[in-house]
Amino acid sequence: MTSIQVSQIKRVLERWVADPLFELAFTSNPEEAIASLGLDLSSEEIFPFVNQTQSKDLREAIAAGDYNRFPHSVYRYRAFIEEKFAHRRKTRR
Repeated sequence: MTSIQVSQIKRVLERWVADPLFELAFTSNPEEAIASLGLDLSSEEIFPFVNQTQSKDLREAIAAGDYNRFPHSVYRYRAFIEEKFAHRRKTRR
């Protein structure tokens, strides 16, 4: 897993949040929407962050120590976010 995948997931999620047209395009055809950004990701790497059911499943998998249910890049992006939160908490203290 490289930091490139983390940055690509981050880019898709930023577009998802900031661009309602991208969200609609993703909802219609996830793979095409991701490809439109010139990224080499699958929708399986994005759904755990934009779909409530898969987000819940991801949290449960992490809590159970099951790191095989989702692509490795999903767990790495989640770790990246946790690292950011930890840094923020430390900085605020």
